Amino acid sequence: MKKGTLKGFLAGMAVMAILVSVVGSAVATFGAKSLTVDYCNIQILVDGSKLNPTDVNGTPVEPFAYKGTTYLPARAVADACGFNVEWDQDNYTVKLTKRDASTYANEYKEIGVPAMENVFPDAVYENTQYLDGEVIYTYDRSSLPKDILLIDGYEGWLEDNGYKLTSSETDENGNTVYTFENKSNGMTVTVSSSADDTKLFVTVYYGDSSTDLNTSEPS
Repeated sequence: MKKGTLKGFLAGMAVMAILVSVVGSAVATFGAKSLTVDYCNIQILVDGSKLNPTDVNGTPVEPFAYKGTTYLPARAVADACGFNVEWDQDNYTVKLTKRDASTYANEYKEIGVPAMENVFPDAVYENTQYLDGEVIYTYDRSSLPKDILLIDGYEGWLEDNGYKLTSSETDENGNTVYTFENKSNGMTVTVSSSADDTKLFVTVYYGDSSTDLNTSEPS
């Protein structure tokens, strides 16, 4: 089946939000309407990265085409594009609000998430390593709070951008590795320290989310 062309991007997102995210409420008030739509394995790429859209519960949501227009899940796509999404139940309105980029100076471009130095202004960035399927950002550990719970501050920034803390495990060096996942774009971020605790690593995995993650210390 031929893939449909993406048309009316934001309009499509808004319509999709009404059709998918709040269909229960809408049907209760306005009555049901049956549609015959095409599911043709439509792929979504955001700045070249594949988006795996889900609903608020993490259930996959597949885009579809209807009469030449492609409809995308509003919440997942808007979040990936830097918008906050709000449903106004009283007025049956989807509100998209652009996140204020002025609140931080730098971001990890692979995921559009504020960099560590925006949460901790004294953080000393050292270098970036580009590896196969991952990018590692290195910081001087002494420039950050000594308490490993510093991640609590950074966690809030990640959550604002759709990332959830999924695990905190101890590696072979006795250091904690925090793992954050974003079900909307299929990407993963880990935060960990070097064996001698002099470096802090923020690792962005932008490959297949099913790939085993390498949480070992970078060379």
